[in-house]
Order: sequence, then structure tokens, then C-alpha cells
Amino acid sequence: MDISTRHDILHLLADLHEDGMAIVLTTHDLNGIATHLPHLVCVNNRIVGEGTPSEVMTSEVLERTFGARMEVLEHLGVRLVVDEAPASYPPGARS
Repeated sequence: MDISTRHDILHLLADLHEDGMAIVLTTHDLNGIATHLPHLVCVNNRIVGEGTPSEVMTSEVLERTFGARMEVLEHLGVRLVVDEAPASYPPGARS
């Protein structure tokens, strides 16, 4: 979905939540949506992380969730998830 539509949907969900509705959303779009949610639960056959985005969006929790090493960077107060290049990649070869 495009950024404008994602923005509209997130605001609609936030409004519904403020009106008392429980919202459950599943996504793999870690950078686009998950950092804007107040409470996250990461599941991989069991709950491996639960809490605020700053508590849950860590390299350790994401590795246990997805089975791959990911780096979590912070830019202007927003956490960004990037794939970590395998050690077998030569320097500068990551695309």
C-alpha cells in the first residue's frame, strides 16, 4: 500500500482505538507500520516479545521472531529495521 493510504489507515485505527475498540493487526511491514503502534507482540510459535516498540523492536527479539539477524537503527526517534549482511559478503557488496 502507498504511504498516503497507510497513513489514513493508521489514523483510522488510532481513532477506533481511542473510542474503545480493541485493534489486532498482523504485519511483516516492520518499518512502515509497527513503529507507529502503541503495543507490539512478536510471535514465533510462542510469544517472544511483548511491549512498546522500543521494548520489542530490538535485534535480539526480531532474530528470535524471524530467525535472521536484523539491525535496529534509530533515526529521528523512529526505529528502523535493516537486514544484517551475512559475514560471507565482502565489504561494500551489500545491496
